Amino acid sequence: ALMARAHPRNLIVEWRPESSPGALTPWEDSRSQFEAILALGARALVHRLVREPARYTGAAGWVQDAFGWFIRRCLADDAPARLLLLADAPDDPGRQLTERLLAPEGAPVDVGDVSAMDAANLLLQALRRVDLDGIWVFADGLGAQWATAEMPLERSLRAFLATLPLLQMTGYTYKILTPTELQDLVIESEAVQRSYMDIYRLDWGAGTDDGADGLREIVERRLALATGQADFPLAALCAAPEFQPWLRRLGGNSPLGWLTTVKPLVAEYLRAPGEARCPLSTKQWQEISRRQTIRVRMAADDSVIVGWRVIRGLGETELKVLECLLAQRNRYVSRDELHRYVFPKDAAPGPGERGTIDTALWRLRKEVEPFPGRQSLIVSARNAGVCLKAA
Repeated sequence: ALMARAHPRNLIVEWRPESSPGALTPWEDSRSQFEAILALGARALVHRLVREPARYTGAAGWVQDAFGWFIRRCLADDAPARLLLLADAPDDPGRQLTERLLAPEGAPVDVGDVSAMDAANLLLQALRRVDLDGIWVFADGLGAQWATAEMPLERSLRAFLATLPLLQMTGYTYKILTPTELQDLVIESEAVQRSYMDIYRLDWGAGTDDGADGLREIVERRLALATGQADFPLAALCAAPEFQPWLRRLGGNSPLGWLTTVKPLVAEYLRAPGEARCPLSTKQWQEISRRQTIRVRMAADDSVIVGWRVIRGLGETELKVLECLLAQRNRYVSRDELHRYVFPKDAAPGPGERGTIDTALWRLRKEVEPFPGRQSLIVSARNAGVCLKAA
């Protein structure tokens, strides 16, 4: 949707951050990535001009020369890209224009040793003369990249965001869609700290009733497809009164969160033969929910993510208690250990400080438990302490 909105007035560049193996410093890595962005920009420019040839043929001579020079500079040593651009030409006129752009006749300026920044500025000036405002660089699909190359992606993205204030210029806009695994890296980056980038969480309705209705509709449509029925309300999956509030607390504002949360319930529902299927009972749902391992994480902006729900506004003491429990997840931590973690300068807890820990635990449970009032995530055991049962 962002790309479709940006397309009429901008050159769209799709980019994947990739580390440069020979880069010895973050700055060298970042410059290498910026060169990669320019090369992708050259390819995008050829595609755009071939599909909208009037922008090129109606442009001033120096603009045509600038486009040809930029494309030649960025793709001179990339034979596969040049061949692909020729193969992608939709017709003979498109192929002829592609050939002209890849090997401009009589270009008055040699590519020489021109910096990436100068080349980027020249491209911007030429684009504005053909009624394009600038360049939008999109980085998407990083979740799959993270799964296959975690450390290289983290290193390359960290280097690029750290030096973005040096590479940013008016007319270049970056849209980096990151999975939750990379959100702390982005939040803590130099680009965000210096306000060169803003952070937007892609939530569905931000917890509103309208948002929940939209999420419910998405899930019910998927359930209808899975069961082969024209209509399948959530109540037909599980009749327990607490089921839908539980789904909302774990699924948060994410369609994927809701779908992932109901997946084991759908598998249980479909286990029965078609004619024998009926809504899961409270007992069945609770048994499935007990088997689910809920993921709990703390983000750099002091938000807490439980399942897919983002929780904000926890106090400093609650966050410290949760930090300690997360570090020792799935094992019991005594209240004395929690006290030493929260109040490291105190030798022993006084009665008031013990109460502070208990109050923090009560507030944490109120916010994070999928069943408010029950202990399923933060569990206390006599003579053992407190345990966070989470992934």
